[in-house]
Amino acid sequence: MFFIFKHKKKLLLSIAPIIYILISIFMRTSLGPYWEGNNSDPEYVYLFSSLNMLHLNSPSHHDHPGTTLQVWGALVILFKYLYLLLFNHGESNLTLAVLKYPEEFLKAINTSLIIITTFTLYFSGIVLTRFNNIKFALSFQFSIFLFPTIMMSFPRVTPEPLLVIFSIIIITLIEAIIHTQNSGDADKEKKLSRLVLATGIIAAAGLVTKVTFLPLLLLLTLIRPLKYFFKALLSMLAFVFIFTTPIMFKYANVTNWFKNIIIHKDLYGNGAIGLPTIKDLTLNLENIYITDSLFLKLVLTLTIFTLVVKLLSKKILQLSTFENSLFFVGPVICLVQIAITLKHPGMRYLLPSMIICGWMLSRISYKLHIILLSSSYIFFLLINSNAIKKLIHNRNLTKTQLLEINALSEAYKDYRFIYTYRSSSKLFALSYGNSFSGSHLSEQLTSIYTNTPLFNSAGGDEFYNFSGTSYNLSSSEQYILQGSYLGPSDSHWLDLHAKYSKDFRIKFLRLIGGEYFFQIDSKLKSNFP
Repeated sequence: MFFIFKHKKKLLLSIAPIIYILISIFMRTSLGPYWEGNNSDPEYVYLFSSLNMLHLNSPSHHDHPGTTLQVWGALVILFKYLYLLLFNHGESNLTLAVLKYPEEFLKAINTSLIIITTFTLYFSGIVLTRFNNIKFALSFQFSIFLFPTIMMSFPRVTPEPLLVIFSIIIITLIEAIIHTQNSGDADKEKKLSRLVLATGIIAAAGLVTKVTFLPLLLLLTLIRPLKYFFKALLSMLAFVFIFTTPIMFKYANVTNWFKNIIIHKDLYGNGAIGLPTIKDLTLNLENIYITDSLFLKLVLTLTIFTLVVKLLSKKILQLSTFENSLFFVGPVICLVQIAITLKHPGMRYLLPSMIICGWMLSRISYKLHIILLSSSYIFFLLINSNAIKKLIHNRNLTKTQLLEINALSEAYKDYRFIYTYRSSSKLFALSYGNSFSGSHLSEQLTSIYTNTPLFNSAGGDEFYNFSGTSYNLSSSEQYILQGSYLGPSDSHWLDLHAKYSKDFRIKFLRLIGGEYFFQIDSKLKSNFP
């Protein structure tokens, strides 16, 4: 009892991190293997990019740009390999170990992200308790469970888990800067300089991880006086350069990629130059609302609260200068993030703003002394989160689909399977990761997985192997083509049928989940339906 009383605060601040660990483990188990269906994108691309860095190859995948995750992944792969080597487990060759057992290395990277997030969550609580009080710290900790989008990122190997980490850290640093400015410490200037430098470094890390962190740079405007703001800004710019040194010779490619995204109408830099139509933007906003209505409702509420603050802060709320600024900057960050995302709708792009929403909600609750209400609400959302329900539902469906795929594979065991986009296959996942990260490991893949045919659904009509050379269908063999975007009315399917129907009979077998299965056999007697 004495131990519990003495360490009560630390124990309380451990609750959210422990719940986070348990949910992360559960969700990773429910997610299934990373090679399954949609799970391979972008996990296997990041795996190959990290492995390429260990070969001293500059990452060819720099869409996010994601360099921080690639570097971290490379370190985890190296330590995992050395651990296996030390205890005589697995391959003695690092590259072969990763290519033969990719899932083990992806799980190691995700586990490392879970560990970092756990410590970040705990120590941010410790720091915020010191500067404010434990109720505010607990509310902020639990706010990461508010949104399904954040929770869905827990089991992934994507930039999003790192964005959660960097968002929490930069918020904690801003709180530390404000507290230090208001303190009477003799060495206040030194502390502020260190904190401001750290804030700039974390801002750079977040931006290099994914450009969706960009709106959070407005948090730097909360730093006063201006000399500290400029110091944070300069340190951020310097460390952006440092963190992107692995892709420094590809700055032109990165710049061109983001320029095309901005100036073109359609997704990912496609389409004509110009702005999306109002109709498209409205539909995208509706999709965001349908996917996670709570986020938009909270942003609207916080925006209205900001207007109320401007009218009543001096008379009723008695907010500090920092709080006045925060309740203006916070909603602006969220609205800017929404505006950017409307062109490329995807809830994951809004994740940094969700952390900001949680921070503001915690601040408001703390200020208005309704912390118990907000904490109960957050915990209720945790227990009843749509993220968990959706994941369980999807996983149950996927398990059934995998059983169906396995049964089909067994029924056609004498056929050679050809995999294409988003096939539930480790071979496709390896091919996808390799092709989107420069194809540096094609030779090694070919030596391990010999005579593996693949289909280029993006090209529409090309069969190839891991080395990238064309794969010619043999009239003496029988094939099963498996993958997404191959519906009978899809252009990829039409191209395939037009080119190969002269020499081969192509028969649609089944649609399992989102994956189509076709039988390709020159000996097939029945006509294509």
